[in-house]
Amino acid sequence: MAAVKEVLKSVLVSAPGKVILHGEHAVVYGKTAIATSVDLRCYLLLSPRATGDVKLILPDMQLTQTWPISELKKLLSQRIEGTDDDNLQILKRFCNVGENPSMKSLACLVLLYLLTKILHHKMATLTGIDILIYSQLPFGAGLGSSAAYSVCIAAGLLTCCGAITVNKKEANSDIKSHNLPEMMLEYIRERGEGVLLTDAVSSWGEYAKEDLELINKLSYEAETLVHGTPSGIDNSISVFGGAIKFKNGAFKQIDKMPSLTILLVYTKVLRNTKKMVARVRDLHDKYPSVISPLLTSIEEIVLKSETVLAKLASLSEGEPNNELYSTLQDLFTINHHLLNSIGVGHASLDKVHHMTSEIGLASKLTGAGGGGCAIALIPPGFSSSHLSEVKGRLEESGFESWETSIGGNGVRAHWIH
Repeated sequence: MAAVKEVLKSVLVSAPGKVILHGEHAVVYGKTAIATSVDLRCYLLLSPRATGDVKLILPDMQLTQTWPISELKKLLSQRIEGTDDDNLQILKRFCNVGENPSMKSLACLVLLYLLTKILHHKMATLTGIDILIYSQLPFGAGLGSSAAYSVCIAAGLLTCCGAITVNKKEANSDIKSHNLPEMMLEYIRERGEGVLLTDAVSSWGEYAKEDLELINKLSYEAETLVHGTPSGIDNSISVFGGAIKFKNGAFKQIDKMPSLTILLVYTKVLRNTKKMVARVRDLHDKYPSVISPLLTSIEEIVLKSETVLAKLASLSEGEPNNELYSTLQDLFTINHHLLNSIGVGHASLDKVHHMTSEIGLASKLTGAGGGGCAIALIPPGFSSSHLSEVKGRLEESGFESWETSIGGNGVRAHWIH
């Protein structure tokens, strides 16, 4: 790990969300599941300022919160070495976090938890900072939005104070190659961070493995503030990218994961994970000889998918892949119906499945079910006109959709100045 430097840097980082590819609910019963990164990302721009304040700007939540440096230094002085529980209570009182905290108060709590912990232990000088965070991930949709938020903050703060370093990778000189959201670019222009928008931007950065482990550890701690006892899957996917398989609380990176194009559909029907898990449990307890084979079948889909994905990742450019994609599509369709069979479907998800199947795409619910999101696999060369047609129909039905990819990069630094 690099030595801490006194001068804070401006930093722009991003981290992806996640989807469950296969294995939802079956994983609760000791079966294997696969989760993968989805290239809807959370972006963080951290800019040191001489204002004497720390300002958090969250356009998605319509939140701008400012804390005077003097108050935060008092907060730092109250930290009790080695007693995280006591320190957390101090922070909760400072953020007015009660029994049923709002998303805004939790967002502030996560930021201040990471800021005070990182700047305290790294002994960096606390100066005025503006922190803008913009997310392409809808909140509460089961796509790992809170984990991506925590990962961005941890990576951004550690990078800005020099606690971790970035290994630069060459990329196209055009800023458009970084795929930054227009709203983020507009903010940067307004703030005068003009160097970012010039052709001088020619690289993006990866973190060393030990630094990724540190980001992962800190973001997991932050996730516990939001979710109590999270599995660690969401933050791990957001940090490392690619795909992981997990079983009985243990998970492992999948070495051969191709980047796949998908249509991600958000039904905007609020899901209730606890309710869905309880529904499956009830059916399993009543009819174990019926439900257990269905869960085993879901795991077989996971294992078959892993084999097919490895073959797809091993293909040379131009090699035929139609048969492999056809298998993946079959597995999507079968799994969707199996998940319906164990009681976690929803009319909105079936509507997505029907609409996409009409134009030749296979889709399935992803995550807890009972609403939330569905994913449809888009094979190479698929008709763009058919895709535009179904996206229009989905929008008319009140759904939101994105053509994006899964299995890509984890947290990355776009710019350090």
